[in-house]
Amino acid sequence: MAPFICGDLYKLMKRFVKPAVMKDITSAAKMASVVVSSLKNDILLEYSKIDIGFEAETAVKQTIQE
Repeated sequence: MAPFICGDLYKLMKRFVKPAVMKDITSAAKMASVVVSSLKNDILLEYSKIDIGFEAETAVKQTIQE
């Protein structure tokens, strides 16, 4: 099942993980070795740079305006 989920997991990780880390991921083993729960912020993007999607971004803006 891992071969089928790797592509989707890679796309999801691209939203939260820095591009410098993502370019080194070339296999499922390297993807599994990424520790995203570390206390260091050298792997994850800053919260302001995370892509949450168009609909979620619109909902957040509407909530802030209210």
